[in-house]
Formats: sequence, C-alpha cells, structure tokens
Amino acid sequence: MVGLQSHETIPYVFRYTLSTNYNGVICTTYDEIQVFNRHYPSLPNAGVDKKLCFTSDPLASTLSGNTPTYGSGTWTQKNGPPTATITSPGDPNSGVSFPSAGTYIFAWTISNGNCAPQQDEVVFEITAPPIVYAGLDDTICSSSTYTLALADTTNCSSIFWKTSGTGTFSNISALHPVYTPSAADLAAGSVTLTITATSGCCGPCSPDDDAMILYFLPQPQITTQPSGTSLCSGSTHTMTVTATGGSQPLAYQWKQNTTGCSGTFSVISGATNSSFTTPALSQTTYYQVVVSQNGDTCPAVTSGCATVTVVNPA
Repeated sequence: MVGLQSHETIPYVFRYTLSTNYNGVICTTYDEIQVFNRHYPSLPNAGVDKKLCFTSDPLASTLSGNTPTYGSGTWTQKNGPPTATITSPGDPNSGVSFPSAGTYIFAWTISNGNCAPQQDEVVFEITAPPIVYAGLDDTICSSSTYTLALADTTNCSSIFWKTSGTGTFSNISALHPVYTPSAADLAAGSVTLTITATSGCCGPCSPDDDAMILYFLPQPQITTQPSGTSLCSGSTHTMTVTATGGSQPLAYQWKQNTTGCSGTFSVISGATNSSFTTPALSQTTYYQVVVSQNGDTCPAVTSGCATVTVVNPA
C-alpha cells in the first residue's frame, strides 16, 4: 500500500499481493484498487429571496450563490412554467432573465463525486407594475355630480383618488366613485382628479397614477326679468330677458297662458329670441321664458311671470 495522499483528487491506492513458493522460487502477484476520498460537498447558500418589478420584457437579474470550497455547483429552476433563462448554470453569480411576472424558485446544488449533493433554494417574486387610467377630460353642469365611470386599472391591489380642489369623493378607494364639486371648484371652473394605483403595500413596483380634468359649465342666470305692462285692447308689447353664464349662445323659449301666473304655460311657436313681441292682445295674458344651455346639456332656468294687462278687453 502506498502512502495516503492529502489532496482529495489524488486517489488512495491499495495493493493486494499474493506470494507463492514454487520449490524455493517465490512467485508474487498483486492487484490494486484506487479509492478517492471525496470531501463532503460545501454547504450551499442560494442567497436571499428577492422581490423585483417586471419593468422590462424580459427582466434581467443575477443569481447569488456561494462559491463552493469542495465540489461544484449547478443552478436549476424548481418550478414553472413560466421558465426563466439561466445564462450560466455552473456560475454562482449567473445571470437570469424572466419572461413574465410570477414566482420563480431556483435551487443551488453543490455536488462532489459520489457524496450526497447539498441544495439550497432562493425565491424571486416578480410583480407586474400597476397601470391605471382616470378617463377622458369631461365637462358637467355646475349643478351636477360626476361619476368616474371610465376609470380602469391593471395589476392593481389598491387605489385612491385625490382632487386638486376641495370637492369630495363618495369613496376614495373605489374605482368608479362619485365626485361632488365644492363651491370653490365651481368658482375655479375646473378641477383635476387623480387616481393612484399600487401593486401591494410593500411591493417592488412604484405606484402609477393618471389624471383627468373635470370642467364645470355654469348654469345660466337670469339677470333681467321680462317686464309686464298695461295696454289697450289690440295693442302689442315687447319683453326682453337678459341671461348670463352657461354655454353660449343660450336658447330661449317663450310661454304664455291667460289663466294666471300659477296656471299652465304653453310654448309659443317660433318665440326663441331673448326679446319677444306679443301679437295684438284682446285679453290679459301672462308670459314667462325658459333659458337653457346650448344643446340643453344643463338644467334650464325659468323667468318670473310677466303680466300684460288689457285694460279695455274687446
């Protein structure tokens, strides 16, 4: 038997020798066996778990295994699909690329000869970034509330709304809340509504936000009421109403009745200007005018009642 070798890659050689005496002649024969005394594989360390945001396609990162003192290591993926690409499976610090968001588990296995391999695992949690949409800019009447019906999100775990003004949301955490503008909002003429989405309270992805502008269309205001008068039978009378605000040009519709200001008014055909001249009257008649936004997009306002009294009815 030769002397034991200290390095594990150099084998121990054991020789078995058989000697035989043939009439005084010593004959010998032998056989040898090599024994490799492998060191137990180094304990693997696959590194700490990671949480990453899927900001590119594919997403590149790096594995972080320890360099073995004894044996050699190999990276393998323990789950899937989806299947990640390990650039150099034998490199402790191999690059790795991810085709999509998901949870990936990798094993760093260190082997040495016929010794039992040792394995450690690391988890990569790849989160898809949130995407959020507030909706198109819009316009509402100053007397209305607004439902954010076009808002949408993807890869989102939580949302919240905020306003540049002082109005209120029915629920800041709802996807389609109702916004009620404040007096200050209406006075400013518009407000910016912003939705922010996150992919988790402590996730690796940055929040995403989007905004829309809500414009307020002032309701028309009648500043000068139509005035009544007294006149003789067969005479006419011209009345004018003055209105401001709203979407110009404003629309006018004159109405009348002969029963009184509390009666039912009927539309006068063709009377659609801010001024109206009555036909020749033979009895007392009552008038009012309805002022609406262009296109009737907002509630109309109605003037007071103007009484045209015929003093000597026919």
